Amino acid sequence: MVAFIIGAILLFVVLGLTETSGENYGPLFPEGMSPFFAAIGSFYFSYIGITAITELGGEIKNPKRTLPLALGISNGLAAMLYTALVFTLVGVENWQQLGQMDAAVAEASQLFLPAWMTTLVTLGSIVAIATTVNATFAALSRTIMRAGREGALPKLFGRRHERFDTPLYALLLIGIPSLVLVGLDPGLPFVSTVSVLVILLTNFLLGLALYRLPDVYPMKYRNADLRISEPVLKVLIAVGLLVTFAFGVMTAVGSFIGTAVTVSWLVLGLGVYVTRRRKFAGTDDDLEKTMSAPPELDGESS
Repeated sequence: MVAFIIGAILLFVVLGLTETSGENYGPLFPEGMSPFFAAIGSFYFSYIGITAITELGGEIKNPKRTLPLALGISNGLAAMLYTALVFTLVGVENWQQLGQMDAAVAEASQLFLPAWMTTLVTLGSIVAIATTVNATFAALSRTIMRAGREGALPKLFGRRHERFDTPLYALLLIGIPSLVLVGLDPGLPFVSTVSVLVILLTNFLLGLALYRLPDVYPMKYRNADLRISEPVLKVLIAVGLLVTFAFGVMTAVGSFIGTAVTVSWLVLGLGVYVTRRRKFAGTDDDLEKTMSAPPELDGESS
């Protein structure tokens, strides 16, 4: 599927570059900077698969070698392909027309590609959506599964399917609401805003946790197979946190309703966590005690 996506993008880019017009690249910001910043937030969703790689780290063979390679190659390749795609797309059609298209790449390909090639490009877009959904469900279901194991959510969500060894109930928890949203069709600005804000918040919290890792678990940090020196690590994290926060602000301006729904959902989740922490305080399932301990792989490959 990935090979097919790359082939479709290269088909569009290689043949489309010969049809680009320099006039389509100006003016650079025809409606000011606000739409530009809003678009940056939505564009971040294209890189969600990189987060999914780290979420699945406990199930990857030889993670010491595989994770850095996967992160480096996928990030670099995705950046180059997406930049080339957008550069070609804007070059073959002016921005006013692109803004009125529901499927810009597929529709713009009709301007310079024969029908059968346009079909391949369109199929590539559909396959890209399928792989994104697959990566999103795989990563989020593991997060929910671990929350169930630690007691932040009911333990039901921490169970695996007896036959397929997949987090069945965690998948249902995110799958059913997704199907409902598809039926309601809330619109791209709403969906992209909610999705990206949740991802950014998750990454921001992970960054804070990683910043504290050398101080909270010094032995685990020193014995890690893949380790960056503490000063360099903290500088990189600080820069990452600032960039993540900036992306969050840019994304929030894309949809007021989407931002309000995201904040409301987070407040609800915080309320659930506080309620469960108080309920189990002082018991064998004490949340504060369980979640402050180093996480265990619990059946995942190391």
